[in-house]
Amino acid sequence: MDYDFLELAPIVAQLIEKYNAKKGTAPDKKQTEEFMQAITFCIDEVIANGDACEVAAENMSAAQSYVDGLKLVTEKLKNSASLYNKEMADFNDYGNPNLRNFFTGELRTFFEKYDPIFKPQDSVVNFSYPMLVNLGDCRGIDLVSEMLRFLTEEQKFLRSLPATYVETALKAYNSDAASIKENVMGIVARDIAIHALCAKPINKPELLEADYRKAKLMVKQDGPKKCTDNALMVLNLLIKKCFGEETDFTEYIMPALEKTMADLAG
Repeated sequence: MDYDFLELAPIVAQLIEKYNAKKGTAPDKKQTEEFMQAITFCIDEVIANGDACEVAAENMSAAQSYVDGLKLVTEKLKNSASLYNKEMADFNDYGNPNLRNFFTGELRTFFEKYDPIFKPQDSVVNFSYPMLVNLGDCRGIDLVSEMLRFLTEEQKFLRSLPATYVETALKAYNSDAASIKENVMGIVARDIAIHALCAKPINKPELLEADYRKAKLMVKQDGPKKCTDNALMVLNLLIKKCFGEETDFTEYIMPALEKTMADLAG
């Protein structure tokens, strides 16, 4: 639902007053513009969380939409921080500094500096660790909550595999595993897919040159789609064993599989 400036202006004035009380100085023009962005971010949370038509039908005021949205932002921040702290106990970076820095450095910085009142739309950090799916225009706590959700699913799946297998897969991808900047789960999905194409169990983790040649030949002969389907049969068994029936993890790793088949076909 769109609100005009006259409806939003009183909320901006309230934020200016709060800012003045907290900082002891008036906000500059840029900060005032950011307050407007903060308000629309919170209002968008209400719409994303429910039915925009219902909000319009109830004729909800801009002030009420903002208050409700701020509550949603605060609750999402609380839940994400709780998930982060819970994941900390079992987190494994598998010797990858980029993943370690993302989790122990960048995410920690976000939670320390995120401001849900004055800048809820600010992601605080330019995150260096890539997710397997495009998070589009997600910002602020919306971005971090999605990244954390995917990261915890990645970690759960990786923990279901032998740690030695994950480390072997990373080294097979790049002998200098510590320099890898790509998503660790994507590399493991790639390795499992090649194992599947070669009918080689992952308890025999090391792939040989002959295995790569066989996988490339199969993709050229059968096509990427059929080979993706064959790899998914193995991956879905592992995913089901890890997560149970209800999960969207298969959809999450699909971009990594598609890239793997494209690389093999090339």
